[in-house]
Amino acid sequence: MTDERTRDGDRRYDLSRLGAVPQDQNTFDPKTVVYARVSGRGRAEDLTWQKQVRELYCGRQG
Repeated sequence: MTDERTRDGDRRYDLSRLGAVPQDQNTFDPKTVVYARVSGRGRAEDLTWQKQVRELYCGRQG
């Protein structure tokens, strides 16, 4: 999924690209979305660790 940047450098995502949110809350099937990043190539090990933590979190969320 691509992002857009604000003037301050914040990232914004178009939620409509994730799919329509139903109006009937009984059919709502929430999704878990995670994000990870590091400040540079020297922190690649941190990214691997972040990925593992997020995979565990998503697995517990269902």
